[in-house]
Amino acid sequence: AVRMVRLLRLIRIFRILRGSRIFSRLESSISSPHSTMTLAKFIALVIVAGHWVACMWGLTARTQAGEADRDDEFGHPRNWADQWFDDHPWAERTLWSEYAIAFEFGFCTITSVGFGDVTLITTAEVVIATASVILGAFLWAYLIGNACAVLSALDADASRENQLMDDLNKFTRARRFPEEFRKRLRA
Repeated sequence: AVRMVRLLRLIRIFRILRGSRIFSRLESSISSPHSTMTLAKFIALVIVAGHWVACMWGLTARTQAGEADRDDEFGHPRNWADQWFDDHPWAERTLWSEYAIAFEFGFCTITSVGFGDVTLITTAEVVIATASVILGAFLWAYLIGNACAVLSALDADASRENQLMDDLNKFTRARRFPEEFRKRLRA
């Protein structure tokens, strides 16, 4: 019940999304090109999404932390963090090192690379990883699609010139202009 109350408190964080009006005002006061600001927003969105996944992933390890003895009755690690630090005995286990590994997991999951070197141990971890993959798939598709649209619109003058040349070639071919005249028109 306490965990559910904490989860409900976490949902209140989504109210921050209403703060987008603040970002709109900030955006109107900056004189950078629209494409630069859009790409910066995409980078920020990936970082925030990676942070959220890292927090969820770290929370699963923290909520499943056992007693002083980290292994279950069969000698298996209790969660992904136990497994990772057992496999990497030279790494010091601190809150920040767990967060760094969880952050890497978040980015690998969001970008569809995989889970990195993190092993899923419990059912809760499988559920969180699956939710992260689904979130990541939609987010990554959105970002790649919009980033391509922004990058393709960067050189609008070249696009207009190419379209004009295509139209000119079609027109001169349809009207059967002499080849020498076509070359002069294109030049």
